[in-house]
Amino acid sequence: MSKPITLTELLLEIGDDNLAMQPLGPAVTNMAKRRDYNEVSFATETPFSMKGLAKTGLVVWVDRDVFDAAVKRLKEHPND
Repeated sequence: MSKPITLTELLLEIGDDNLAMQPLGPAVTNMAKRRDYNEVSFATETPFSMKGLAKTGLVVWVDRDVFDAAVKRLKEHPND
């Protein structure tokens, strides 16, 4: 049995030139709490057709404080 592909391996294989980021927070159009889950709708500029979205999306959840700290470190030391 082969080991699962990690998120880091996948993103490195795809490459920065083929990736785009869209923070979901500012794009949220609706939120609803259900009994066993939460529904979150968001807007995107990614085109779609009857076949579906033109691009594959991937949601990665990170604790807000961990994300904010990582972004701050990268902005303070962009070439480290």
